[in-house]
Amino acid sequence: MQQSGSRYTTVQVWPTGTGKRDCTRAVYHESTTVKVDVIVIVVVTVDGKPAIHTESTKTDKPTSVPAPVTYEPSATETGAGSSGTATAPGSEGTGAVHNVELRADNGTFHYVPDHVEAKLGDTVHFIFRPKAHSVTQSEFKTPCTFNGGFDSGLLPGSLGNNVTRDFKVTDVSKPLWFYCKAAAGTPAGHCGLGMVFGINPGNKMDQFIANAKAQKVSGSNDTASATATIASSTASSTSTATGAVTTVVVSGGFNASANINTLKYEPSFIKRAVAGDVILFDFRKANHTVTESNFDNPCKKKDANAFDTMFNNVNAKDTPLFSTAEFTVPDDKPHYFYCRQNNGLPNGHCSNGMVFAINIEESRFDAFKANAEKTLPVA
Repeated sequence: MQQSGSRYTTVQVWPTGTGKRDCTRAVYHESTTVKVDVIVIVVVTVDGKPAIHTESTKTDKPTSVPAPVTYEPSATETGAGSSGTATAPGSEGTGAVHNVELRADNGTFHYVPDHVEAKLGDTVHFIFRPKAHSVTQSEFKTPCTFNGGFDSGLLPGSLGNNVTRDFKVTDVSKPLWFYCKAAAGTPAGHCGLGMVFGINPGNKMDQFIANAKAQKVSGSNDTASATATIASSTASSTSTATGAVTTVVVSGGFNASANINTLKYEPSFIKRAVAGDVILFDFRKANHTVTESNFDNPCKKKDANAFDTMFNNVNAKDTPLFSTAEFTVPDDKPHYFYCRQNNGLPNGHCSNGMVFAINIEESRFDAFKANAEKTLPVA
């Protein structure tokens, strides 16, 4: 898997079969090894195709290192089961270009147009308008469930044309199906409200839209993917969702000898969010996580199932919205997070104040941050 517009590649190797698997993951910058670790993945089969999501990171040392793949400047991450290639915004395809806008018009969430007829080598150019949307691949019978293929990630739109993603059509033997995963699994989920898209759908587009709305009624939840590097929250809520999206920039570095500490989530806390709202984490330079904790133990993962982006969001060039992850707010209760980079060390990000919280007042956040700073090891 190659990150869009970057020279980073990720190679993942795991035993064949379905269910839980230990997966060796290696991240390369061109041919230079950035990191190698072992993660636990869950492999499932969706309509005969493999789909995976990441469950946790293990402390086990890898017994072998997968070889790097050849870097191709125009290639991007496609993921398992994809029938197209995601290319960096603005790159040229070999055929026609089809412009498609992702829009929110007076409460209606939709792709405009909702389908295109494309030939081999054509490019579908997605333009993201306000609010936040995604282009996420699925299947005809399960429109609102990620199939392990193409996923743009959730991106905040703009009135201009500066937030875009391209999809290169490399298979015209069958229809290709997509949906928007904003507020997935809630009554405000865009897919369940009919925000779906098709490439070469034939006469099946109306039924695909109907399937999406029916899947909302059944209460199905979106499945987070390894390629999107998003951990799923298992909490549920009956609160009314607004689907509001707040972008939080994750950035900064630490150098104790130079007295430099620019570590931060910006904003550092959000006073009010309700079930269905989305926090879009925009990872900048260098390498950080968003890991769920609690007030009394700010620098410790809350439990094995807690939200954790892990160390997957590398952004060496500090490009805005290059690497993102989203957290769907499950309820109106407080939620606490930290960066676990160098955790337990004097230069640990959390113990040097890199924490974030939702649904708390400023005084409560200040106390949470103070608790985190108390964990700083004594030199």
